Amino acid sequence: MNTTLSEYELLQSLAEKYRAAGYTVEIEPDLSYVPFDLNGYRPDMIAIKEDTKLIIEVKLKIQRVSIEHLQAIAQLISEHQGWRFVVVTADDVENGYFLNTQENYPTWSELSKKVTQIPLIIDSIGNAASLVYIWGLVEAVLRRYAVDSSIPVENFPFTRMAKHLYSIGELSIDELNLLLTIYTSRNKVAHGYNTEITRDTLNQLVNFINKVLSSWGTDKCHSS
Repeated sequence: MNTTLSEYELLQSLAEKYRAAGYTVEIEPDLSYVPFDLNGYRPDMIAIKEDTKLIIEVKLKIQRVSIEHLQAIAQLISEHQGWRFVVVTADDVENGYFLNTQENYPTWSELSKKVTQIPLIIDSIGNAASLVYIWGLVEAVLRRYAVDSSIPVENFPFTRMAKHLYSIGELSIDELNLLLTIYTSRNKVAHGYNTEITRDTLNQLVNFINKVLSSWGTDKCHSS
């Protein structure tokens, strides 16, 4: 990474937060710290805590991240037990998402169980509030899949994450458009605006979740 002052400060801030969370950190490490070949890639940082070993790419802005380039690196790293590739931006450092581990994301079985609770939740709190709950499951499904498939977008804002999953063929254009449309409604509800949410809108999201759970949660990811 080309370390301008602001990038250097970001690296130092990130390292301090990882150390505070109990990690041993090396900034711009020698490749001898990694016990396998990275095919010429040089990470910005390595953070290790017990069995969790992170190889970290740091970027000031999410717009500067070339996921296509980094995905190959992520998949290479994922072949080695205990090692994981993480992309961290300045926004991630501020909100703390970079500290998420695989265990922070619900398992496929946990997600399936949450989906079965949706009808009771709708009857209890109504359509608008239920949209916020169901949307959380939508994002959880996408982020779980990104982690399991070594697609380094799990900490990205929803829109950027979804568009990348579409660009690599994991979402259809109809699915992307559906999610982006409902995302606008979800944001209005979450920010206190009066917004009519129909049961059909909720059903569309539930159908999407069930579809991807059936596909990603079994055939592709082989996760519990």
